[in-house]
Amino acid sequence: RLVAPIRWGWDTRQKMADVAGRAAALVGLPHRPGREDIDLREDFVGPAYGAVTPEGWEALHLLATTEGILLDPVYTAKAMAALIHDVRQGLLGREDTVVFLH
Repeated sequence: RLVAPIRWGWDTRQKMADVAGRAAALVGLPHRPGREDIDLREDFVGPAYGAVTPEGWEALHLLATTEGILLDPVYTAKAMAALIHDVRQGLLGREDTVVFLH
């Protein structure tokens, strides 16, 4: 699942699928994802790219105080807020493997 920090003015899913396909080709993988394979979330963007959200601040504070991990408030904290939301809502559980890439 990809969490967008901004709402772009183009078909973001298709652009990401194209980039992923080119990256796969560079490393010799046969995968060529299509637009329908991209799970993109824009619900944690907030009012704008540079705007800090309450959920982002909470994620930033939680990771800093419990894990010693520092997040930037504009981009990575919003993505972490989405991950925390999914855990709290039961969409991700103890059995799930999660890799947080930024």
